[in-house]
Amino acid sequence: MNEITLFSDSTCDLSAAILEKNNIKIIPLNVEFGEQSFKDGIDLNSEQLYGKVEKLGCLPKTSAPSPAAFYQAFEGELAEGKDVVYIGLSSTISSTFQNASMAAKELDISRIHVIDSRNLCSAIGLHVISAAEYIREGLSAKEVADKVRNDIPKTVSYFMVDTLDYLHMGGRCSGLQSFVGGILRMKPIIKVEDGHLNVVHKARGKNKGIEYLVNRIREDQNRIRAEKMILTHSFGLDSIRKLEDSLRCIDIGGRHRVEQAGCVISSHCGPGTIGVFYIPKE
Repeated sequence: MNEITLFSDSTCDLSAAILEKNNIKIIPLNVEFGEQSFKDGIDLNSEQLYGKVEKLGCLPKTSAPSPAAFYQAFEGELAEGKDVVYIGLSSTISSTFQNASMAAKELDISRIHVIDSRNLCSAIGLHVISAAEYIREGLSAKEVADKVRNDIPKTVSYFMVDTLDYLHMGGRCSGLQSFVGGILRMKPIIKVEDGHLNVVHKARGKNKGIEYLVNRIREDQNRIRAEKMILTHSFGLDSIRKLEDSLRCIDIGGRHRVEQAGCVISSHCGPGTIGVFYIPKE
């Protein structure tokens, strides 16, 4: 059985330490301010991104890695006799999945397994970590891909945004049209459902939003495993700490991870956003 190289893209929002520990290779998306182009997480981090938004007064455009970028990354692994598993951003949000699939078809689709996460941010990260665990268990690339695809529909993803400007301008979230400009304290709770972003609750302020998230976790607490849960933020660490304080009364059997969102996710959700991602037990 061939060795396996595990790939994701920069929207999986996992720390460098986690990536290194699990031998995960990242193919970055692009962030563009006018004619300037940056590689997410390589040439530009979230703090620098928000600084540019404030200075320039406009949001960047983001784009998927090209088919050629995927081709180059995958080709090198095949040449070394390795199979490839790639888990990336939802095909409903980006052309990342399509571009990776094009590269796989040009190379050897029997040895490259391209997986549509139907999700974003650290929800992808959870599946990437699971894939790394399956690889360590000795599964083949196809077996790893099959298990990840089986996990994908179970994934629960919520996030609360602090400002509507970024999502509204990006036009990727259903239900934002119901918010009017004067309701400044309303915080939308957004759920990712089969790759689509839908407003499922409108909280009056951050504390009520955190309360809603805690209640959703409480409802699932018997099915949540701490190692399969990530809390993620885009310069919303204070809100994450409040959320963690509220979770102390809920037993999920251990310690969850906390991650920071990268440039692409941050450019669409804005500063102050927090997210809750987990894969429940069956």
